[in-house]
Amino acid sequence: MKYGNKKVLELLLRSGADPNLANKKSETPLHLIAKGIYMEDDIVKIFFMTIDDIQQRLLIDALDGRSQTPLFWAVTYWNKKAVELLLKRGASPNLGDADGFAPLHILCCSNWDLVENFLKMNAEIGQTVNINIQTTAGNTPLHLAVSLGNEKVVELLLRQGADPNLANNDGDTALHLICKRYGDNDLMKILFEVCDQLKKKVQVDVRDQLGNTPLHWALFHGQKKEVEFLLKRGANPNACNSELVTPLHRIALRGMDDNLAEVFFAILVDLQLTVDIDAQDVFNNTPLHLALEHKHKQMSETLLRRGADPCVADEDGSTALHIICKGDDVNGLAKMFIKVLQQVRPIVHVDTQDNEGNTPLH
Repeated sequence: MKYGNKKVLELLLRSGADPNLANKKSETPLHLIAKGIYMEDDIVKIFFMTIDDIQQRLLIDALDGRSQTPLFWAVTYWNKKAVELLLKRGASPNLGDADGFAPLHILCCSNWDLVENFLKMNAEIGQTVNINIQTTAGNTPLHLAVSLGNEKVVELLLRQGADPNLANNDGDTALHLICKRYGDNDLMKILFEVCDQLKKKVQVDVRDQLGNTPLHWALFHGQKKEVEFLLKRGANPNACNSELVTPLHRIALRGMDDNLAEVFFAILVDLQLTVDIDAQDVFNNTPLHLALEHKHKQMSETLLRRGADPCVADEDGSTALHIICKGDDVNGLAKMFIKVLQQVRPIVHVDTQDNEGNTPLH
C-alpha cells in the first residue's frame, strides 16, 4: 500500500496477508488509510474490493497504541472520504480512546460544519451518535465546545439533544464553564435561548465539587453580563459553597475597582432580591472583613454604605476596625472607614476586644 503497488496489494491479500496486523505503533492499514497516508483512490478501492471478494473479516474498530480507532484518526484529520467509508462499514462513532475522547469530542474543537456533517453522515445510515458521551474526566462535547467558546457548535449540540446540566468530574456544568471564561461572548445567551425553545430547564444554582454555583464563578471573573443573566434566571445571591463563601464574598475578594459590586447590588434592587451582606464563611469572615483584609478600599466603602455591620467579629474575635489596625493602611482605609461610619453609622464600638483581649488600639 505504501508504494501504491496495486497488483502486489491484491496478490498479497488473496494469498492470505492479514489486513488486521498492526505495526510497532499498533496501527493497522485501516489506521493509515484513515490518516490519509494511503488514500489514492485506486489503492483504497482495490483494498476494500479484495477484502469483500475474499470475505476477509476486517477489524473496523481496531485500536492502536493509544486506543484510538481508524474513525478517530479520520475525524482528527477530517479525512471526509475515510469517515464516510468507515461509518458505512460499521465503525462505531461512540468509541473513546484511553482518555475517553470520542470522535465527536475531537470535532467539537473545530468548525461547526464538521460536527454537522458528522452527525448527518451517521443519521443517513441510521447510526446513533451519543451526543452526551463523556471523557474519563467527565467532559461532554458540549463542555469542550463551551470551553473553546465555539458558539455555533454549542447551539448545534443543544439542538441535537446535548444536556446542559451534565457535570464533569469537577462538578462543572456548561454554565459553570461559561462563567469561568474570560472575554465577551454570547454563550450564556445562546444556551438559555435554545433551551427555552426546546423547553429544557437549565439548573442555575447547580454546584461544583467545591460547592460553587455559576454565579460564584461569574462574579469571581467579573462577568457582569453573565451575572445579570443568572440573577434574572433565578440564581440565589446568597448561595454558599463548601466554605460558606457567598457570591458577595467572591466580589469582596476580587476587589477590583470595576464597579462590579454596584452592578450586583443594582440588579438585586431591580429584581427586589435581598442579600445577606454580613454572611459569614467558615472562618466567620464577612465580605467586609475580606475587603478590608485585602485593602480593597472602594469595595469596603460600598459594603459599609450598603449596611455592612463593622462590629461583626471573625473567628479570632476581630472586627473590621481590628483588621484595619493590623495593616499598614497604605491607601487610607482607616480614614475612609471613620468618614463613612460618621455618615451612616454614628455609633461604633472602638474598644471591642478580640479573643486575645486586644482592642483595635492594641
